Amino acid sequence: MKISTVRKIKTNLKIFLDIFLLLIGLGSSLTFILLIGFPLSRLEEKFISLIIRVIIYAFVVEELLRLFTLQNFLEHIKQRWVELLITLFLVIEIIFERPFQLVIKSVFPLLSFDQIALLYLIITQLAIFISGIFKLVRHSTALTRLKVPPGVILAVSFAFLILIGSGLLSLPKVSATGQPIKYIDALFTSTSAVCVTGLIVLDTAKDFSLTGQIIILLLIQIGGLGIMTLTTFFFIFVSGGLTIKMRLLLKEFLSPDTFSAIGSLLKRIIFYTFLIESIGAIILYLSIKHHTSNISSDAFFVIFHSISAFCNAGFSLFSENLMTPLLKNNYNFKFTISLLIILGGLGFLSLTEMFAFSFRKKRTYKTQRFTPTTKLVLVSTATLIALGTILIYLGDYHSSVLGHNFLEQIFNAYFQSVTARTAGFNTVAIEQLSVFSTIILIFLMWIGASPGGTGGGIKTTTFTVVLLFLYKYLRGQDRLEIYSREIDYDTIKKAIAIVLLSIFVIILGTSFLILLETDKNPLNLLFEVVSAFSTVGLSRNTTFFICDTSKFVLVWIMFIGRIGVLTFFTSLFAQAKEYNYSLPKVNINVG
Repeated sequence: MKISTVRKIKTNLKIFLDIFLLLIGLGSSLTFILLIGFPLSRLEEKFISLIIRVIIYAFVVEELLRLFTLQNFLEHIKQRWVELLITLFLVIEIIFERPFQLVIKSVFPLLSFDQIALLYLIITQLAIFISGIFKLVRHSTALTRLKVPPGVILAVSFAFLILIGSGLLSLPKVSATGQPIKYIDALFTSTSAVCVTGLIVLDTAKDFSLTGQIIILLLIQIGGLGIMTLTTFFFIFVSGGLTIKMRLLLKEFLSPDTFSAIGSLLKRIIFYTFLIESIGAIILYLSIKHHTSNISSDAFFVIFHSISAFCNAGFSLFSENLMTPLLKNNYNFKFTISLLIILGGLGFLSLTEMFAFSFRKKRTYKTQRFTPTTKLVLVSTATLIALGTILIYLGDYHSSVLGHNFLEQIFNAYFQSVTARTAGFNTVAIEQLSVFSTIILIFLMWIGASPGGTGGGIKTTTFTVVLLFLYKYLRGQDRLEIYSREIDYDTIKKAIAIVLLSIFVIILGTSFLILLETDKNPLNLLFEVVSAFSTVGLSRNTTFFICDTSKFVLVWIMFIGRIGVLTFFTSLFAQAKEYNYSLPKVNINVG
């Protein structure tokens, strides 16, 4: 047989297997949704189990047939190592099905064998689903060929994830009652989770089942890292590189100083994120292990709060958030949460620089220096936390809202100063704070976290640049210098645009809510809008009681705040080409 004929057969077989894998993925997704989302009878579970068994065999056969399409065996292993590992896992599982279930029983001793069988089926379907995701990511270079602005791709990615999340949260078994929740509530919760906001219209602890809480947790994790960050991270490991346009897209989201650093930065993002969240979960577990004895539920509890804190989400499995009496004197738990919030809000670029500095063996004067961005982030973060703590304490030290003694008041003032940028956890009743403290919280929420992190807001660097520019302008100076560097004028223009557009969105959103919620305090509505825009999640006990139209308004505001106000508005307008010419200058009377 001719070599050209063999190659053609292999190519056709590969196309057929790709289509077949797509069908397997669709079948796996449907059965996965049925298993986790709908109450099933014993007969229905057995029927779905049979279908899943067929899907597993089909997947294994598909991967074995793919070996006949190889041009280079080592290249195949390099490109499809994830699928090969999943295939190996499924082959072992087929041979040793009963031992697999016994292992699950040892990890989750409180589950019955029926529940273990169901969990076992979910795990196998999830494995096949992950394989399909990697298949999709491998073809993600198509994104780089689309002639659309990077901001549009980012916005569509978040919107797509929000819609998927809202669909999953609308399933019957996701609700604690077994009845589907209203779609607007599912959409609001999904948006709040993906945008790592934390505003809730349903009680996460009481209104959602364990399945619903796990879905919310996954949405928080994916949203915190950024769907494009995860996609590109997988793309690096699957295909081994990044195109120039993909680097430009990531530069919009992560704001690294150089193109060459993006690949290694993404790998460190994933590593440091899971490392910090794991350490945080361990510390949280140690702080509560003497209070409860249910290891499996405690493990999920601390993992949930560690991820929620680091991603600056603010979702809690306590109905009273961190005001619950169970944590009243547990300062180890609450302080750990505050540290996770700070680390998540610093920004991935600053975190990687700090980790690199901490683990560097040989430190010279040159290697000890941080970039100007990291220096600005660290100084502005520390200043805002300290200033916020002092002002919130002064605003409410005379009342019992912050506590009954000095140390308790200072700690709660510190915690609220931290969580306002932009986590959403609260250790005191926000609606009981004075007007002065409320205004301080609004100001801190508006500023938010730092660029490239999990938090929202206009960002600490944006606020600092504009503040320094105003100071220099009032002194009659044109150049803005910081840490022996001159800030580019385009950066100053971008910072001013972000400030003005954020004020526009906040005013517009507040105006809509005032028109829709005539019985609510306007200050409380302003607070909710700023909390939504800056993806904070703090509330003055108002979000629970707004109408569906107001919820939809807040959904849009959370979405705009998460992808970035400048990114959102620039994606609405086609970029006009500016020709190289100049006109006579004219002075316009302003001020």
